[in-house]
Order: sequence, then C-alpha cells, then structure tokens
Amino acid sequence: MKKILSLFIAGMCLLLSSCGNNEKLSISTPEKVYATYYSELDAHDWELSQDEINDWVAWLNNFTVSLLNLEESKALLDYMYYNGNNPQYSFDVGAADTLENIAYFNCGLEHGYLRMDNTWYCVENPTEPFGKY
Repeated sequence: MKKILSLFIAGMCLLLSSCGNNEKLSISTPEKVYATYYSELDAHDWELSQDEINDWVAWLNNFTVSLLNLEESKALLDYMYYNGNNPQYSFDVGAADTLENIAYFNCGLEHGYLRMDNTWYCVENPTEPFGKY
C-alpha cells in the first residue's frame, strides 16, 4: 500500500509541474462532431450542432498546451485509473469511416489534459466545453 501511495504522490508531483513549452492549438472546423460526456457511471452522447461545433473549435483553439512526454503520460494514466470518477469528454470528429478521437480530461487539478492523435497534452487553461451536464 505504501508503495502505491508513493507512486501516486510521485505521479501527482510530476503532473502538477508538467506544463512547459507552451503553444496554442490550431484546429480547423470539421463537418461533424459527436460528443460523449462521462462522469462516474453516467454518460451522455450527442451530435454537435453547427453552432456547437464552432464553439467547440474556439474552445480548443483557446487552449494553451504543452506536449507530455511518455513518462508524464504514464503518470497521468495511472492517476486517472485510480481516480476514475473524474469527468471527461470524448469527441469523434469527421466522417464515419475516418473518425478521429479527441479526449479531454479535467481531473480537478490545476491543469486539464487533452489526447489528440494518441498524443497527450497538458492544458494550462482548462475549462469545460459545454455546460450541459
């Protein structure tokens, strides 16, 4: 138990200090976006309207992010595994045969986390994309 707690604390320290080399995202507006919001045992699915897609793109492009390295990504995944009740959003973007998945995690920490193209980013200025749930 002490070993797990030590690993958890080390991972949290790594996460809290992980943002650096900041950049802004530049996402273009897709034709279709399907969203899923997860919180504890609850999930909500919907297709974004054109206005929601425009707001979603603006929300993403407002983020200040930095790339997480492999070790930071592993610490983040461990944290999410042990604290699985944190809200997250999953977005399937594009046509049905070429969907790209984007995931956003706001773990209640100082930073949020974004996964795009299987690459993890630390989000310096996390916010919620929608106030629906």
